[in-house]
Amino acid sequence: PGPITMRDLSLWLASAGEIFKLSVVSMTVRELLVHLERGLSALPAESWSLLHVSSSLKYNADLSQPSGRRVSRLTLNGEEVDLSNLDRTLNLVVSSTFAESWAPGSIVVGDEETKSILDIVLQRLASTREITEKEAPLGRITLEHMESATSGRPGALGLPKAGLPDVSSDIAVARESCSNIDSLLSLDRRSWTARPIVVGTNNFSKMLRMAEVFGQHQIPVEHNPAAIPVHRRRSLVTDAGSEKLSRFQQDCVRKLLAYRPGSVVVVAGLCVDPRPHEMRGDQWFFADITPGGTEVYVKDRIGMGGSDDKYRFRPSRSLRSFLGRSASFSVLLGRLADEDGGTDTAGELKCEFFDGGVVFGEIVEPRGMDMPVPCLPLEYVFKPHGGCGRTIAELRAEGWKEKEQQDLPRLVDSGPYAAAARRLVTGVPSSTHTIRVASPRPNR
Repeated sequence: PGPITMRDLSLWLASAGEIFKLSVVSMTVRELLVHLERGLSALPAESWSLLHVSSSLKYNADLSQPSGRRVSRLTLNGEEVDLSNLDRTLNLVVSSTFAESWAPGSIVVGDEETKSILDIVLQRLASTREITEKEAPLGRITLEHMESATSGRPGALGLPKAGLPDVSSDIAVARESCSNIDSLLSLDRRSWTARPIVVGTNNFSKMLRMAEVFGQHQIPVEHNPAAIPVHRRRSLVTDAGSEKLSRFQQDCVRKLLAYRPGSVVVVAGLCVDPRPHEMRGDQWFFADITPGGTEVYVKDRIGMGGSDDKYRFRPSRSLRSFLGRSASFSVLLGRLADEDGGTDTAGELKCEFFDGGVVFGEIVEPRGMDMPVPCLPLEYVFKPHGGCGRTIAELRAEGWKEKEQQDLPRLVDSGPYAAAARRLVTGVPSSTHTIRVASPRPNR
């Protein structure tokens, strides 16, 4: 809040960061309903790929209805939209990221034809030298590529983000890094002969780590980001066989059933005392770096009741609330063995699990964000026992710098991810279980 001056702009927006841009797309009511329903699924996609609605677009949904009939009422600018006229065309303002990914053929006005908020601010400052809070243009600005205060090099999480960014800091940077993994890790794969390992995930940070740990064995990884829609997935049958699985293994099985056969999946979970280890489940960690500081959050993926139809969503929690508490972290890789290639057949499946072990430590204030080494969000706040008081991120930064000085591939992981990958490469699973799965239900 308050006036914006040229000095403020120089301090915050030097380095010409990436600007959040909008596009106008032409979309039928039928297409709009499809995008709205994607956000109503039990396991929605990442925030950047969903259609986020403003106060101008409101809708009611009945989640008890089958997919395709859940939106029951839709209003645009206060006017109710006739859902029986599915071919009616609407012009909608969406993020350019969404437009390019999901509606490239429907763009009416692209981001190259629009004027950015930064351009507007610069024009006004050129004449007035100051913009009051009342005169400031509405919108949000995303800042990337933070300069390290100590090294002058880009930090792994980028610049602080002002306003309301569309994705968290670690997702934005990891997505970009995934497109250039070989250069980032200094890999030369020309002599590699092993078949690629296909990793089923929509988590770019995990994808980076999989490339690193399997790169230690000169095995390339490929990305399988296309999960099977929830209503088309087979489900784990609750019986004596599934009851032998830990909660961690059950989460791994459900993730395996979310991808087509042949994919390797990874689950990762944190237990903060006094949470018992048998309650460890798959969790999503993400980090945001803002002008007010860095926060690392955790969110349980899904909590299941007695039936696969019962989902319990939990809000994200900042790990700052657990400062000073003892904790443990574990990683598990999974794959289906002897899979027949089908995705809708009921019966028995053999699952192989590759446990990376458990690392014990303590939750501390975030440290190591200004270093160039890519880290998983948890590693900024997890101080392992035997780490001489440093976080995993700080330990990784030391190993990264040493590899750079020796002109070697920057493959520094030696924790649970590396241990689990080593088990998979050697073909020795930590456990194998045969489970029963049910076919997808049409109206699920």
